[in-house]
Parts: sequence; structure tokens; C-alpha cells
Amino acid sequence: MEITVTPPSVNYCGPRFRVEKGEIMFGLQAIKGVSHAAAEEIEKHGPYQDLWDFYSKVDSSIVQRAMARNLIRVGAMDHMDGTRAQKEQALDRAIKQSKSRKWKDEDAKGVPYREKFGDPLALEKEFAGFYISAHPADEYADLFNAYCTAHPSNELTGR
Repeated sequence: MEITVTPPSVNYCGPRFRVEKGEIMFGLQAIKGVSHAAAEEIEKHGPYQDLWDFYSKVDSSIVQRAMARNLIRVGAMDHMDGTRAQKEQALDRAIKQSKSRKWKDEDAKGVPYREKFGDPLALEKEFAGFYISAHPADEYADLFNAYCTAHPSNELTGR
């Protein structure tokens, strides 16, 4: 029996975890610093194409900068163009431009995400409480399978 938990996304996840089409949809308020009101605001105005679209639709007094930064860091905006680092660097400009309604088509330029902000997996673990996109031990899966004789999932499914 395989249980699928979708990664967090500002486009299809709501405030709380829920089951939809046989998958567990990630609850945005489970992300560190994201309030229930902010998660509701995000769900109400989605979907979003990019950061500028996001902040042109949501109330920035409800979905504050720190919340958006945490959403970026756990991958909830990965469907948008650019790396997590680029989105994080563009965040202040997106908030400012959305408030003034002066749209510019500029990209954030900078150092690779890992160099500036750290390991994406570590940030997912810190802000979501667990790994979302992968697990640090995934690179050793073949080794584990070669040497492990007990497989708890087989016991549960009767294989």
C-alpha cells in the first residue's frame, strides 16, 4: 500500500491536509510560520503564475514576507520560473511592485541557492518538519536494498 503525499504548492494546497483523488494534499499551515489566515488567503486567490502574480492577488498584510520566504524554501512555489534562490531574492521587489502596481520583467540574479541559503533538503526539514522532495538517504537506496533482508512494507502488504 503506497500513500502519496503531494509536495506543498500555493496552487493546489489548502490550509489543512486533506485527501483528494487518493492523495494526501499538503496543508500549507503545517509550514513553519504560515498562519491559517495566510493559507486561506493563498487558497482563495490561486492559481499563481509567478511571484508578482502571487503578490498582486494576496493581501501582503496577511501573507507576510517571512511566510512567503518559508513557502519558497520548502518548494511551494517551485512551479514558478526561476530557482528558489532567485525567487527569494526577488521577493522584496515583488511585494513592493505589487503594492505600487509598477510591473517590471526583471530576473533575480545571484549565487546558486545551495551556496547562499544552504541545502534545500535541510530547509524543507526545518520549515516543514520533514523531507518533501527527496531524502538524504535516497542515494543509498541500492545499497540498502542489496543488504537488507527485512522490508516492513512487504509485511504490511503481504508480499
